[in-house]
Amino acid sequence: MILRNTLSIIAFSLVILSIGCGADDESADVSSPATAQASTAAPTSSPFPPTPTPIPEPTAEPPVMPAPSATPPPAPTGTPSLEPIATNTPVVHQPGHTPTSDANHVHDAAASATMASTATAVPPAEIIDIPIGLPGADSYIYWLSDVDLNAIAEARPSVTVIDYSFDGTDETAFSASEIDSLRSAMTAPAKVIAYMSIGEAEDYRYYWQEDWTPGSPEWLVQENPNWEGNFKVQFWDTGWQATIFGQPESYLDRILAAGFDGVYMDIIDAYEFFEERGVSDSRQRMIDFVTDLSRYAKSKNPDFLIVPQNAPELGEDPAYLDVVDGIGMESVYYGYEFKNVLTDPTITLELEEALFRFTAAGKFVLTTDYAVSSLRVQDAYKRSRANGFLPTVTEVDLAGLPVHETFR
Repeated sequence: MILRNTLSIIAFSLVILSIGCGADDESADVSSPATAQASTAAPTSSPFPPTPTPIPEPTAEPPVMPAPSATPPPAPTGTPSLEPIATNTPVVHQPGHTPTSDANHVHDAAASATMASTATAVPPAEIIDIPIGLPGADSYIYWLSDVDLNAIAEARPSVTVIDYSFDGTDETAFSASEIDSLRSAMTAPAKVIAYMSIGEAEDYRYYWQEDWTPGSPEWLVQENPNWEGNFKVQFWDTGWQATIFGQPESYLDRILAAGFDGVYMDIIDAYEFFEERGVSDSRQRMIDFVTDLSRYAKSKNPDFLIVPQNAPELGEDPAYLDVVDGIGMESVYYGYEFKNVLTDPTITLELEEALFRFTAAGKFVLTTDYAVSSLRVQDAYKRSRANGFLPTVTEVDLAGLPVHETFR
């Protein structure tokens, strides 16, 4: 009896054990079928290491950049802007001066961690040699006040625009050997270009006479209310033009004698001042002035560069494009009214499209933007370079090296 009971207990235990094992197997299959299948698969071996999965190459074609339309597209909507929109006329920057309003409009360098997207005109063709008109040029320095040739040489730019003298006076004019030494320290194409205002007379220049007052000489019109010591001139007058070029003591002739590679001509937009006062053909008079100056300079040195600053609308005239080698343009992206302030996107579009006339003709474009905070500085550099221009970003007083381009 005891044996029968014992056998019954053993048999009952085996049945229970069998039921429990079956339940565990079903649970494993439901919860992780892939794991269960993997556990039953026989492992394989190979004498070679496993072949990695190849990474596919990008197949996207580079975007084709269409020509800009005659009418700039409207500024994008719905995107928050970092900056107040500037609408006033850009400040003209000259040696030794700083706009009095600038200090009150400097924005905090850490104002935002995100750069607002803004509309940008599309270049007229795919850019191959960058920058257009100066292939291989890498950097550009614009320094007018208290020029330090050693600092520029150490920075080794490809292009620099400087005053022809240390402080704008003839007593500190740079010699041909100094200009040659600077050029030899720079990177290709190593162009040293001299600043020269042709639309205003400056009372600290060597040509200024102590007895000059508005109306005497007759081509001296009035002092610029925004720039003390700078005077509007009837730039078409033969007396003023002789001061600028054509004689051994003329301004341009001194620049040529010092061995500069070109001239950077400011206040080209002076024609607007006279146009507003009834001189209806003042625009053409400025084109004629630049044409005569260019022909004279190239008769002395065929490789001498003629570079007007601002007034890109003059490029609508093919004759004007024929006599210049490039153009300098201020505040395309930042600083049109105040430094570190985003230029109105509509103005940026208009300026870019005007500048594309120059690049389409094989002329170079030097852009100068006025910004200090990191995001704005880098944005100005990147947008200018993307258009085939050669940029610099600097302070308004133009008295030092440019703000560092960190991403290069």
